[in-house]
Amino acid sequence: MIKHAKLTLSTVMMTVILASCSLVIGDDPPDDPLSVYDSFWSVLNRDYAGFYTKTTEDWEALRMLHRQSVVDSPREETVLAAFTDIITRLNDGHMILFAGNGKISVIPEYASIPFDFTVIRDRYLADGRSDGYGNIYSGFIDDEIGYMWVSTFSGSGWTGNFSTELDRFASCDGLILDLRNNGGGNGANGEALIAQFIDEPILYGRDILPVGPDVPPVERELWIHPARAVPRQHEIVILINEGSSSTTDMVIAGFQEFTDAFTIGVPSRAELVGNNVPRELPNGWVLRLGTVNNLMIRDTIVDGDMLPVDSEIHNSSGRLALGTDDQLDAAIGRLLAP
Repeated sequence: MIKHAKLTLSTVMMTVILASCSLVIGDDPPDDPLSVYDSFWSVLNRDYAGFYTKTTEDWEALRMLHRQSVVDSPREETVLAAFTDIITRLNDGHMILFAGNGKISVIPEYASIPFDFTVIRDRYLADGRSDGYGNIYSGFIDDEIGYMWVSTFSGSGWTGNFSTELDRFASCDGLILDLRNNGGGNGANGEALIAQFIDEPILYGRDILPVGPDVPPVERELWIHPARAVPRQHEIVILINEGSSSTTDMVIAGFQEFTDAFTIGVPSRAELVGNNVPRELPNGWVLRLGTVNNLMIRDTIVDGDMLPVDSEIHNSSGRLALGTDDQLDAAIGRLLAP
C-alpha cells in the first residue's frame, strides 16, 4: 500500500512538471517564415552597429518591402532571398548568415585575389624568417630595404614581435609594410604596429556600441600611445589590396593620417564594423553580426568608405606565375629612386 502510494505521488508530480514545463522553460518561438524574418530584423535593430552609419538606405522601407514578399509567399526560399539582398546591401564582411548547410556573406574570395607570398619569399627576399607565431614574415630586399608582411592581426600575446622584427631594419632607410590579404583581427594588435612609428599619443578613432534601438549608443575613444621613446625612422611604403580589411583598414587609415607612409596597391573598402557575435534565429539559422562600429580619423572614415592609395597598382595572376609582383616592384622602385 505504501509502495503504491509512492508510485502514485511520483506519477502525479511528473504530470505536474510536464504540464508546467512551458511555464518554466518557455515555449519555443514560432519558426514560420514570417517569424524568422521578423526575428532577423529584430536582431539587426537591437545589435547591429552598422545602422548608425549606413544611412544611404531607407531601411524601414526595405524591411517592409521584403516582409510583404514573405507574407505573400511564406516559404524558406523567399526568406533566404530577402536575407541575401539585405546582407548584400549592408556589404559588411563581418556579417555571415549560416542557413542550414549554406551561408550568405560578402567575405572576399581570398584565393581569387592576385597575391602569392611564396613569390615574395622565394624571389625577392634575403635572410627571410617568420616570427614564432607565424603572423609576421620579414627579410631584406637589395640590402637597403626592410620588408615585413603582417598576415593577420588575430590572437594575442605576440605584438612584442613587431619590435623584434623591426629592430632588424635599424640600418635601412626604406621599409615596406605588406598588409595585403590581411583580413584583420584584434584591434589592439593593429594599434601596437602604428605605435612603433609615432612620437606622441594620438586619438585616431572611437568605438560605437549599440545597446538597443531606443538607447543612445556607448562610445569609447581609441587612443594609441607611442611604443618607443623615439619612433622608428624609415621611409615607409604600405602595400594594400582587396584582401586588406577590418582591423587592417583601421591600421591603414592610421598610417595615412598620422605618418608619412606612402600606400601602393588597390583601394580597400573599409570594414569597420567588428566584434561579430552569433545570434540564433527561431529556425536554427545563426546570424553573426558586428556589434561595434569603429569611426576613424575624426569620424571622417566610416564602414563602407573606400580607403584610397597614393599609387594604384594591380597585380595579375599571370605575372605572379612568372615570379613578378608588380605592387611590390612599385614599392621597391619608389624606395630606390634617387
